[in-house]
Amino acid sequence: MKNALKQLWPALKQTLGTALKQMLGSKKAIAMVAGIIVSAAAHIGFDLPPEEVTGILAPILAYIVGQGVADHGKEKEKARAAG
Repeated sequence: MKNALKQLWPALKQTLGTALKQMLGSKKAIAMVAGIIVSAAAHIGFDLPPEEVTGILAPILAYIVGQGVADHGKEKEKARAAG
C-alpha cells in the first residue's frame, strides 16, 4: 500500500497543484475565501456585530451566485454553438 502511494504521489501532486491553481484563478473562489475569512474572523475574536457580518457576506454570496449563473449560461452557449 505504501509503495503504491509513493508511485501515485507525483501524478496526484501534479493534478492537485493544477486544480488548486485553476481554482485560485477563479474570481468565485477568491470571493469564497474572502467570505470564509470574514466569517472566521467574526467567530474567532473580532467583535463584529452579526448585522455587519451579514452586510459583508451578503454581497459576496450574491456575487458568487451571480457569477455561477453567468458561467452556466456561457457553458450552455458554448455547447449550443459546438453542437
